[in-house]
Amino acid sequence: MSDPSISLVIVLYGKRAVTERGLSSLEQALDGKLGRDVELVLVDNASPDDTGELLDAWEDRATVIRNEVNLNFAGGCNVGARAAAGGVLVFLNNDMEFLPGAIEAVAATAGQDGVGAAGARLLFPDGTIQHAGVLWVANQQGPAMPQHVFHHEAGDLPAAEAVLELDAVTAAVLAIRRELFLELGGFDERYRNGLEDMDLCLRVRSRGLRIVYRGDIWMIHHESLTRGVDNSASAHNDALFQARWGQLCGSDDQLAGEAYGGRLTVRNGLPLVPHDWTSGATLSLEGHLRALSAEAAESRALLIALELAGLAPCARDRLPAWLIADLAEHEEACLKLAESRVRSPTALRIEVPVGSYYSAGRRTADVLRLAAAPAHRAHLAGITAVWAATPAVAEAIAALGVPSERVAYLPPLILSPPAGAGGAGVLALLPGHDLETCEDALAQLRSEGALRLLPSVLTPDLARLAVELVPNAEMLRPTTCEAVYAGYAADADGVLCLDAADGFDRRALIAAAGGAAVATLAPGPAAEVLGSELVTLRDAGELAKAAAAVVERGQEGRARRSAAVGAACSPAPVGTRLAELVASVAAEADVFAQARTKPVDSS
Repeated sequence: MSDPSISLVIVLYGKRAVTERGLSSLEQALDGKLGRDVELVLVDNASPDDTGELLDAWEDRATVIRNEVNLNFAGGCNVGARAAAGGVLVFLNNDMEFLPGAIEAVAATAGQDGVGAAGARLLFPDGTIQHAGVLWVANQQGPAMPQHVFHHEAGDLPAAEAVLELDAVTAAVLAIRRELFLELGGFDERYRNGLEDMDLCLRVRSRGLRIVYRGDIWMIHHESLTRGVDNSASAHNDALFQARWGQLCGSDDQLAGEAYGGRLTVRNGLPLVPHDWTSGATLSLEGHLRALSAEAAESRALLIALELAGLAPCARDRLPAWLIADLAEHEEACLKLAESRVRSPTALRIEVPVGSYYSAGRRTADVLRLAAAPAHRAHLAGITAVWAATPAVAEAIAALGVPSERVAYLPPLILSPPAGAGGAGVLALLPGHDLETCEDALAQLRSEGALRLLPSVLTPDLARLAVELVPNAEMLRPTTCEAVYAGYAADADGVLCLDAADGFDRRALIAAAGGAAVATLAPGPAAEVLGSELVTLRDAGELAKAAAAVVERGQEGRARRSAAVGAACSPAPVGTRLAELVASVAAEADVFAQARTKPVDSS
């Protein structure tokens, strides 16, 4: 083959079927580039099965290296890198599935000036996150250690889709210039299948080069299908890593706040929760309760609504995370109280699913709180009731064949924020994970007067765009705290809600409750509550017109907008409605239990 621009290095140890599936996916994704522009280097670490026969079939398309002994991941990768000819190395696990263009994009990023290495967003086969970058998190037993951020959270979590500069990415997909890799001495072979990638990335960073996490690119990773888990090796790797880097690596608290608007937390295993008991709480809110997502914010508001209604719920966070939302004191107090309560084994379980992915097979909730109808009725299998954020969503769910008596409209709870006088111009809520949308929005807002920008995630690319396109705008730090956001919104004449991930329109409704004029991308809960008071963007090209409209309305009708939100979304009406819905579900509990045992028509 001619000199390739990219060399893919894959180390193998047994599990022939896994490797065969991965290579087939790779071949399809590269669509004829394999063997021409892209070199494949397969390194067999003395596999104990018939992997050698599979390699025989790839001799004409790949450089095949057969080690006589198992050199572990680090040693195998180093052997493959020395044999490779491409200018950029891309190390890949063999238990991967690829999308067209993904490998080339990661390799191109690694080849940019000032970049030392690059990685991508990796999803488990069930659609949840395996890797979305790495943050250093404080450890009560010793120095801060690297942790996969957003592990097992929804695969389309907006914060995970951002492009960020981090200290490390996983070597399951890691691109680096071959010359740099060899200069650094490759992976440290003292590590035994773990932390060698973190060590390499820190050595890259010590050269003053950037590590880029490409959250806009994703692949499927069947984690640890090849080698499994070795606890003794993990202890060895931890000790080696801490001896080299322990005194140099501090917790990424600043990054968690400045980039994501959240905060890091220290975990020691799974949290202790009370055991179920027959006299426990009869309502339980479950799911991702402290996460950064808009759905998690709705979960917390729903929990507060249940508490204020006197329903004494318990709460169970199914996915304790390293990076969590920065909560106001009243939110944290409500969560801790609910988590401390004993749960009845027969408790009614309520969940706000995160992202567009529904996993009916793993769901244990009785009631779903939804901002949109799912794509298929099968996604509602086993569900006894749905509380929809708008009447239109309730109708769409009923149209899927769910009995109408099990579907109800429930507006979001909005705690009344302090009324604001406005006067600070436009506040634009930007989807920091979607740079193309942000660029278009900033270009249209170039001529605005007073302008403040509040991104969902603050990336280096977005910061540079803002300086270039709207140099006089104020870039605010992201926040996941609704109380902090309410203060920003109350100061604004108008708020442009440009983040489509906020399906419950919580930020639009909070802004209107504080008096600001509001524009959103599409009709949703805010349109249901505000009616003609809401400016709805019919297409992206209307942003400048919408900005002018919210400024014009900014000082007129502030009390009217606030009153509209209060009438529909304050604790009194929402609590009354919740009590009615809970009573309705409880009254039919036996009927629902019988219905859950029947198969659901998924057609």
